[in-house]
Amino acid sequence: MLDEETVDAFFVESKRVADAMSTSFAADDRTPTVFHKETNSITLPPGFTQAYKAYMDSELYLAGMSEELG
Repeated sequence: MLDEETVDAFFVESKRVADAMSTSFAADDRTPTVFHKETNSITLPPGFTQAYKAYMDSELYLAGMSEELG
């Protein structure tokens, strides 16, 4: 069972990550991922990298989810 403070903190952090992700959608749609054949690497849009970093920094991926939810 989670206490109210923990749940509130989870929602605050979730909103922060969602805000970081939403700001990149329009700009990243106009700046596609580029594949560099010569180096076999890619360049991701800056907004995606920032959004992904915000998600990883939040550690929300560590939150458990019951198997019934998928």
